[in-house]
Amino acid sequence: MFGFVGNYQTTEVFKRHVTGVVSTLEMAVTGLDHPEQIVVALNKLGMIHNAHGIRQDHYDILDEALCLSLEQALGTSYNSTVKKAWRIVFKMLTHSMMAA
Repeated sequence: MFGFVGNYQTTEVFKRHVTGVVSTLEMAVTGLDHPEQIVVALNKLGMIHNAHGIRQDHYDILDEALCLSLEQALGTSYNSTVKKAWRIVFKMLTHSMMAA
């Protein structure tokens, strides 16, 4: 996915990408009442990702990483309802991006 190997967590490219992922998640959550407003932005982002060869299995890996991160951060507050809600949001994001 990324054009580098090794200790990727410390590269600026990786840090910018993680920041972008979190910003996109924030945009999706704040726009849940009006998803049509974020679809345009997600389609543009999807075109970029599609041009770089990002596939559904890449999004699936990110989905798992997101769930693990939320589980660690939320502790006992992370339950099946919370997990399902986040998975719905993430599937909406990836569907919009892959459809571009």
